Amino acid sequence: MDNTEMIEKVDIEAIMNEIREKIKERGYTDEMLQFQDVVVDGEASMDVFKPQVFKRAVEQTNARTHIDYFEIPLGGGVGKFIKKCIRKLVSFLVAPIVAEINMYNVSATQSINQLYAFTNQQEEELKKRDKEIAELKKKIEELEKRG
Repeated sequence: MDNTEMIEKVDIEAIMNEIREKIKERGYTDEMLQFQDVVVDGEASMDVFKPQVFKRAVEQTNARTHIDYFEIPLGGGVGKFIKKCIRKLVSFLVAPIVAEINMYNVSATQSINQLYAFTNQQEEELKKRDKEIAELKKKIEELEKRG
């Protein structure tokens, strides 16, 4: 049997027309968005720093640092037995890769934690300096009034 007989005929033009209709319904225009214009989860942005988003990302990174290859759920029944056998057969290949990934994750997580600590430290210093600047401005105004 020829492969072309096995493949169901697909009407590409009908699919394209359906996509065009959906685009019209949603009101999309020909002006494409730039990558930095795309907002993820309504909070993430490459142009604006948001401490609460950064904190949540750090917490998620800390929670997902370690991958435990043998603890990934397999399902149940015969499928579980087959998956378990396959996992044991390929573990000599996969386990070292998972260990390398875990070491990288630890390094990346430590770096991210250091960045988080640094931004918190800088934020505190900025608040302190803003307070000092406000006090100095007040003193300058008082001195200018005295003449």
